[in-house]
Amino acid sequence: METTEIIKELMEINARSKKNEENINGLHIEIEEIKKENQAIHDIATSVKLIAQDMSYVKDDVAEVKNSQSQIRNELSEVKNKPIKSKAQWVDKAVGAITGAIGMGILAYILSVVFPQIF
Repeated sequence: METTEIIKELMEINARSKKNEENINGLHIEIEEIKKENQAIHDIATSVKLIAQDMSYVKDDVAEVKNSQSQIRNELSEVKNKPIKSKAQWVDKAVGAITGAIGMGILAYILSVVFPQIF
């Protein structure tokens, strides 16, 4: 090989070396970008996981609130019906007393008719 051919070959090798170095530097930049994107994806996945956990807690809280509402609704119904029950009991007692008085009056009349000497 002649000197000119060796110099030409060295220049080509040097050019390829510079090109390869540029490619490697470009790949380093791309790798760093991929690392950043990977970290962002990881952060998003973690956030989604936390949101899912929070949703589970919210679901439990909603179930608890529904149970509490049901209990409150039942208690409210009892409170609303209590005066009605009290009035109904009072009316029943009044009707019983009137019926008893009428019955006693009828019994007293019958006894006075049947046994006039006693009454």
